[in-house]
Amino acid sequence: AGSGGVVYDVLTDVNLAGTTKTAALTNAGALSNQGTVTVGVDDTGYDVKFFGATTGKSLLWDESADSLIVTGTTTLVGTTNLDAVDIDGAVQIDAAFTSGVDGQGYDTKFFGDTASAYLLWDTSADDLILGGAAGLIVPDGKFTLASTAVTSTAAELNILDGVTSTA
Repeated sequence: AGSGGVVYDVLTDVNLAGTTKTAALTNAGALSNQGTVTVGVDDTGYDVKFFGATTGKSLLWDESADSLIVTGTTTLVGTTNLDAVDIDGAVQIDAAFTSGVDGQGYDTKFFGDTASAYLLWDTSADDLILGGAAGLIVPDGKFTLASTAVTSTAAELNILDGVTSTA
């Protein structure tokens, strides 16, 4: 026991392999583990929290919500491969955005504020589609085509091979 009734546990060169510790363990120094760290058992987990060097930043595995919670602004470094991502907040991309690879793309859909209005890159047709109430607006003097034929029906406008047209 130290001064003021504080109890210090000192573990040096202790082999805890196969041992279950049920009381709290506090370690103020470096801790190294050479194998797998398991917290809880399948279907009975525990919260695990990591703090950063900056106040207000942490990473928490919340067992009751089965969620990984990041507190504060955090930067992921390196390549991250996520199977599915559902982002409920704003997203800013500060570099090129690529969907798929050449020869094997993916449908990419952007929704507007009006119900059923969207812009779709449809990979099965290799077409850019304005769907629902979505429209195309080109400012005056900015519509130039490098095609030779423009055909239209009530349902669609087809621009083919090399005509120059201005609106």
